[in-house]
Amino acid sequence: WEQGKLLLNRENFFKDLEFYDIKNMPDSIFLKLETFYKNPVFRPEIVRAGSVAAGSLCMWVRAVYDYCVVYRALAPKQRQLKSAEAELEKVG
Repeated sequence: WEQGKLLLNRENFFKDLEFYDIKNMPDSIFLKLETFYKNPVFRPEIVRAGSVAAGSLCMWVRAVYDYCVVYRALAPKQRQLKSAEAELEKVG
């Protein structure tokens, strides 16, 4: 938790969170998030018991992971759509 407090006090910490490029998250970071996400005690209601700030950060991490799961599942379909649209543009 001491490391977490240092992180929260870092200048621009909240801007870094707000503008983090989750669409281009490296697999290594995604897998680390997955480890936290699947940990049964990494739940906002449990983490919040120790710290409200940590509970909020836990919610953010879980939301980012959920978004990345959906985004990664849809990415191939989006590429197919762009390809099909380009093909249609050639025909039409």
